[in-house]
Formats: sequence, structure tokens, C-alpha cells
Amino acid sequence: MRMARVFVGLVAPGSSQMKRLLLGMASVGLCLSTGGQAKADYTFRYPIDPPGSIRTETQGINTRGDIVGFYEDADHIVHGFLLIGEEFTSFDVPVSGTTWTQGSGINDSRDIVGRYIAGGQQHGYLRHIDDTYELLDDPPEGHSPQPYAINNSSDIVGNFFDETDGITRGFLLSGGKYTKIAPPGSTFALAQGINRFGLIVGVYELDGRRHGFVRLSGGRFIYPPDYPPDRERASRLTSNVGINDPGQISGSFIDADGVRHGFVNEYGQYTTIDPPGGITVFASGINASGWIVGPYTEAATGIIHGYLARPVPEPGPGAASNRLGLR
Repeated sequence: MRMARVFVGLVAPGSSQMKRLLLGMASVGLCLSTGGQAKADYTFRYPIDPPGSIRTETQGINTRGDIVGFYEDADHIVHGFLLIGEEFTSFDVPVSGTTWTQGSGINDSRDIVGRYIAGGQQHGYLRHIDDTYELLDDPPEGHSPQPYAINNSSDIVGNFFDETDGITRGFLLSGGKYTKIAPPGSTFALAQGINRFGLIVGVYELDGRRHGFVRLSGGRFIYPPDYPPDRERASRLTSNVGINDPGQISGSFIDADGVRHGFVNEYGQYTTIDPPGGITVFASGINASGWIVGPYTEAATGIIHGYLARPVPEPGPGAASNRLGLR
């Protein structure tokens, strides 16, 4: 197992630096743990489908519980959507020829990021709550960016095609500057989630297998164990997709039988997330209360829907941060 080292200097108790340090150490705990299986209960809201959809994927969720995603209509045009309470709002990037608008990530200001396809070309966008848009520049060394998530500091993570070596890599877009995100030696990488402390999660490929990673705000990579930990039934793929401020990670894995499930990783303890009657499940976004959204395929019909999973019992106010000893 690859190990990460943490060097602790003189940090004042209760300071923002100490809080960031504790969160970083909690994430290191993901790497050092044995990757056990936890027992947890969830209630599910499903299916989540905007009116007129024939396929729906829920992708991101913020602290308020607002949900973002995308759906396909009967004409096979893909639209983004925002779900606040019971009200759906459909949206499309206002670029001529757009046939695909994907809502992927949302922050507490209800800024939304995702990708759009116009004229056969893929680009990224940022949508504000007043329905105004910023069209994101492509990374300087590549093209076809796909933003996945945005935090409350407006830092955006996603992936792009790197023209310098022909490899798909993750990116961090912060302050107008792109930074490549890829574990050393990897031949493929996606950066898929970011929290307020700058912790980034994603998936990378090494020696033909895909694993999850956590990137600390200073740039250090750590590697949680694959799920399940049983080597004889180890997954063919473990993908970290979302991370909340307390450090819980949502994602998916493909088991030894080739079936994909969602999961939550809480400091090395994994819980499988599968809506009743669902197969091919992703746990995509996770908020500070541990609410999870993602798509699943209805086993009886083969139709893809969105879902929301809520833990039972739900943590009380401040409980999430208190698990790390933060106040």
C-alpha cells in the first residue's frame, strides 16, 4: 500500500490552519485504513425525472439540498436541470447549435458547472442563479473540458484531453488558471469532486486498473483502498466522484461480477448505495449532511433515472464537523 506522510509544524489550536490540517489528516486516514464495510441505513427518493424526460441523471447537490443534473427529451436533446424542493427548472447553454447541456456540479450560491456540446465541439460553462452564463476557456494544452464540480470559492474541477501526450487528465480551474490533476505515473485521470478545503477526489488508471485518489490542497496525492477490500473479489474499478466538507467520499465500484454499485467512504469505512430495484448505480454528489445523488438504471425497464439518498438518522447541526473535532 502506498503511504502518505504528513509533517505537522506549529499550528495554533482552533485556527483555520488547524482545521485544514485536521481535514487533511482525516483524508490521510482514508489511505491508512483497512477499507472495512460499514452498516448504514438510507431512505431513497426515486425516481427523480423532470417532465418530458426519457433519461435522467442527478449529478450534484449543495448544502441546501438543491439538485442539479441533466435529462434527455423525446427528440434526444439533452438539457440541464435544477431541482429546488419540488420545482424543476430546465436550462440550456445559449450557444447556437447546442444539443447537449449537462448540469454536473452546484455550490451554495447555486452556481452550476457542466459541459455543453455545440457544433460537435465540447466545452465547459458556468451558470449563475440569474440564468447568466460564463463560457469557460479550454485548457491551454488541450480541449474538450468537462467540468464536474464547483465549491463555494468558485474552484472548478473536471477533466480534459491533453494534447501534449494524448491522455485524458483532470484539471483544477482556480482564479482563471488551469492546473493539471493526475497521480504520478497514471495513464488516465478524472478530477470529479472538490470541497471547501480544496480536497479533490477522482479516479486514475495505473497498470490497466482504475482506482480512486484524494489530492490534498497542497498537491499531495493519497490513495484510499479499493472497495471491496477482499482481494479475491476486489473491484475492477473504484471511482471517487464527490467529497463533502466533513470528508465523506461518494463514488462507484464495479464488483467481481461486473455489476456497478454506488458507495460512501467515511474514513475508510465503505457503505454500498443501491436504490431498490436499481442496477448500474452511481453515487455522484454528496453534501455536508451526507445526502447523496446519482443515476441508476431501473432493472425492470432499463430506463435511467435520478435518485436522492438520505442517511438515517441524519446528523444534527454541526455533527459532521464534530466528527473531526472541529467547532
